[in-house]
Parts: sequence; C-alpha cells; structure tokens
Amino acid sequence: MVCLFALISASVVLADADVASPAVVEPETDLLCTGYVLAGLADDRQVHAFYLEWRSRPRWYGLAPYVFGSWRETGASYLGAGLLYTISLSPQWKLTASSGPGYYERDGELDLGSWLEFASTLEIAYRFESGRRLALGVGHISNAGAGRINPGSEYIRLGFQFPISAR
Repeated sequence: MVCLFALISASVVLADADVASPAVVEPETDLLCTGYVLAGLADDRQVHAFYLEWRSRPRWYGLAPYVFGSWRETGASYLGAGLLYTISLSPQWKLTASSGPGYYERDGELDLGSWLEFASTLEIAYRFESGRRLALGVGHISNAGAGRINPGSEYIRLGFQFPISAR
C-alpha cells in the first residue's frame, strides 16, 4: 500500500516537472509533505512507514516550525514537532536540516526504549517550476538516554512536497 501511494504521488509530481526550464524564484510558502520512510538502516531488521508533514514558511531568522507524523500498518506511529532551516543552494535545489521531539508508539518490531524520541533529518530537495519538490532525506531517531535503553535508529525517506497557499 505504501509503495502504491508513493508511485501515485510520484506520477503527480513528475507530470508537473519541466526539467528543461529553470524554477521561478518566489517567496517560501507552507508545504504539505508526504512519502515513504525506511528505518532501521543499521539494524538487523528494517521497517517501512508512510509519513505526512506540515512545514510552515520561515518565521524567525529563517527557522520554521513543522509537525510530522508517521504510521505503519502494524500500528507503530510517531508524532513530533520541531524546527527546520532551509538553505537555497540554487533556485531549484534546497537543503533542509530539521530536529525535534516526538511521541513514539511502538509495535514490537522496533523498540527505541521510550515513548519520548528525538528525530533529526538532513534533506536535499529538487524544486520544480510549479513549486512542488521531490526530496530525499537521511536521519536519526533516539531517546537521548531518556529511556530504559537507547538503541537509536537511522532512516532514509523519499518524499513529495506540495506548496500550500499562505492566504
């Protein structure tokens, strides 16, 4: 199901792509982001999830708040919020760093040791002329020693980002 959703989303983004022409530079807007997460990269077992994220346009010295949620078919979920900072490498390429705390509900497959987890992500995104983006991110989630164990987990995510009118 996650793969089907990713393929449908990819077709929506790529159908709008005009790679030959440069992106139009416009003020940053809020973004709705969705995609696929593969966690447990350095672990014995990998887990797959779907994510949905809302990102505000920059509010204070380039920092922007975000709210992030991910879900697995098996019942595991993560709901978090934090701050992100985006650097424009060119009109088309964006580099974003984000970090924040969240609530983790485990499903037995990936025990992170606590309900309180901190996620940090570094992401590169290509911005199409329409303002839509295709993004690839890597990150780490950990309870920072607040739990009975602290195994942490690395993840990679592939996502699609859609501008939302700020009006």
